[in-house]
Amino acid sequence: MEQASGKEARVAVSVAGVWTSPAHAREQDAPALASPADVRGWIGSMDFEQRLDLCEGNRLQTQLLLGERVLVAEEKDGWARIHAPSQATAKEPDGYPGWMPLAQLVFDGAAGEPERGGPAPIAVVTAESAWLHLGSAPLGAAADIAPSAPAASGGAGAAASEAAEPEAACEPQPWIELSFLTELPVLSERGDWAEVALPQGGGGWLRRSDIRLREPRETSALVGEGRHAGRVIVEQAKRYLGLPYLWGGISSFGYDCSGLAYAMHRAAGFVIPRDASDQALGGLPVEREELTPGDLLFFAYEEGKGRIHHVGIYAGGGRMIHSPRTGRCVELVKLDESYELYREHCASRRYWK
Repeated sequence: MEQASGKEARVAVSVAGVWTSPAHAREQDAPALASPADVRGWIGSMDFEQRLDLCEGNRLQTQLLLGERVLVAEEKDGWARIHAPSQATAKEPDGYPGWMPLAQLVFDGAAGEPERGGPAPIAVVTAESAWLHLGSAPLGAAADIAPSAPAASGGAGAAASEAAEPEAACEPQPWIELSFLTELPVLSERGDWAEVALPQGGGGWLRRSDIRLREPRETSALVGEGRHAGRVIVEQAKRYLGLPYLWGGISSFGYDCSGLAYAMHRAAGFVIPRDASDQALGGLPVEREELTPGDLLFFAYEEGKGRIHHVGIYAGGGRMIHSPRTGRCVELVKLDESYELYREHCASRRYWK
């Protein structure tokens, strides 16, 4: 098993796919491979068979969000073989493995922090999605935090810097749509806006109504003192009822079953493994009669005796919220004998505290 070289990079697009190999990406995947990526357009362009082929063709492994760190093990023909440390897996000790276009990574000019005596607060996207804006500072609003170093040249940083010239007399303009739980360091706050550092260098703007700020030492922007973390997991998952399933999906543009469990735990401040088979090995075992909202439910072939193939989140009242499979949407189901996987329930685990 080859170890990652340790060369670090950061994701430079809103949502980046991690592919099995460069050869597994198809012509119709071009919008998802571009920089900037058009993930919503890519998903919307696929028919059922093309979506199903992401799974049956073993094409897409997982996804990463803007600013996430990766370790680059190899560069070849415009692609990078990477490991994602934020997504634990039994496949590799350095994090989830796969391939990404080099155009979707940045190796230098990592997102900076304001020079104000300590680590920058983090802007966490808590809206279902949020537009990142480029351009001049919002009109008529003084900075609450002094901006950090000047923008780096090139890429989005240059675009942000150029748009901020004195002759620019307009509000920031939408650039890319970010997923729920995207995290970027804060450079300044101006009224209803927060300026955030981009991996490419320079800054962009997010509406304060789309984000919450957390200090680097905090694990969640959504779980306050006294809140039941398990119920937060369920509350956040319910926001995505009706969202179509996406194999390999870990963004709010589409989740697979374990991606939904992973992301909603992350929203509550808990980092769990990426895949259902690994998730079933961690946390605390929970008996059926002791299930509490936020617990994970696992399902295996051969009426629970075979390989684990699905995970859902216990929602309370004998119900489960989950992202079922291609062609279906995130749904809330009753866990009784009428549920198609009822006899395949093999284990339950609790990660929240």
